[in-house]
Amino acid sequence: MNKIKKLAQLLEIYGTKCTICNINMADSIRPIVPHNCLKTLRQINKRKSRANARVLPVFSTWQIQNLLSVCRQCLDRTVHQSIYECCTKVVLTRIDEKRLAVGYILLESVVNQRQFRMALVRKLNLEGRSY
Repeated sequence: MNKIKKLAQLLEIYGTKCTICNINMADSIRPIVPHNCLKTLRQINKRKSRANARVLPVFSTWQIQNLLSVCRQCLDRTVHQSIYECCTKVVLTRIDEKRLAVGYILLESVVNQRQFRMALVRKLNLEGRSY
């Protein structure tokens, strides 16, 4: 995974300004579903001792639909928050306008990070992509 290439792709989709504050130039990448959440799901999937084991759907943290281009200040301010906690409805609507143009899952179509993760997994499975 090349972060420079991913950031270039995100800048084409969302523009050069930060998707959260819309003031500063975007120079960082912020996942919508954070890496630590996906890492925990992967660890649960590896457990062999669970009586009723179920496989939880997981995808790559660096899946392009899971990423936003943000400035360093917004990344530092919101790194420990869900995108739904740190952004207002107006910001989510502005982001969704750009996501709609490229056919990505809209942030406002779901109400929390878990539902977004599940919707993204369903979409990737329908498209036949590996995650």
